[in-house]
Amino acid sequence: MNNSTEQGLECLIWKTPATVKWHLDAEAYIERYLVNSVRANGEYKTDSDVANVLDECDDRTKARLTTWLLDQRKQGTAVPTITEETVANAEQSLDLPMGERADRLLKTIEEEIQYNGQLFHISEDWIPVSESINIDEVRFLASYLESQGWLSADRERATAKHGAAYQLTVEGHIHLSKLKRANPGSTRAFVAMWFGEPDGERASMDNAYQSMELAIREAGYDPVRIDKLNHLNKIDDEIVAEIRRSRFVVADFTQGESGARGGVYFEAGFAKGLNIEVIFTCRKGSIEKVHFDTRQYRHIVWETPEELRTELLNSIRANIGQGPLKSQQ
Repeated sequence: MNNSTEQGLECLIWKTPATVKWHLDAEAYIERYLVNSVRANGEYKTDSDVANVLDECDDRTKARLTTWLLDQRKQGTAVPTITEETVANAEQSLDLPMGERADRLLKTIEEEIQYNGQLFHISEDWIPVSESINIDEVRFLASYLESQGWLSADRERATAKHGAAYQLTVEGHIHLSKLKRANPGSTRAFVAMWFGEPDGERASMDNAYQSMELAIREAGYDPVRIDKLNHLNKIDDEIVAEIRRSRFVVADFTQGESGARGGVYFEAGFAKGLNIEVIFTCRKGSIEKVHFDTRQYRHIVWETPEELRTELLNSIRANIGQGPLKSQQ
């Protein structure tokens, strides 16, 4: 294998300075790259075929692709792999809403400052975290945050290069606290899944649920599946109420020949809208059928109930933390 490390090469997405390690995959006769790019906010993998596709992308697609990279890293994939499918999904996806872009910028500011009341200037490093394409867009988002009272600007300390100096306000801290993970005191974990056909895979999906139940209980939480509850209300109302009071949601996107259960997409999206953590899972044979808007999230792809139990338990402990209830194994 012919390895080479080059300094000062370009990010394959943004054509900005980056460190690139590459090797020739002799079997596939293709060059494979490991890129470390500040503009892409970290490392990613890809190959020469995808690099050619990236050359044709517009800046908005590149910005959405960068957001995908950031989200993959947050969900535990340290070095995401960009494929042609990944690029196609970025081309078809919608931009993040302005409000979410501004919130992401505000969260980054909170992480960067070292003490309350610290003055700071807008950084070019914040371009990728806010799905921006240049520093002007970051400043535009900062002006919105200022208009909301979440940032205050000290223009007497402005510089020609960096513009105004800012502070994160008390109101900004309060807003950030509302964006934190919801229901921190809840012990409930809502499970959204396809139940299987009564004459087909119902037993198989029941086995999958039993594995989820074991993992959730072992992690110290109470699992909730809507068809296991006794309720008098409409099932949609019951689902909404249960999600609202849950610490996190496990959403399994396995589907049968009749197609996806649309409710799983609704339940996962509703939870995300409430800032409730969602853990995505899917049986291996169904992962290619998952809608591209959801496929951008890291899924636990499982083949056996035992594998599902192990991976889900690890994910809960890593992303949510061990729960307060006595572990049940």
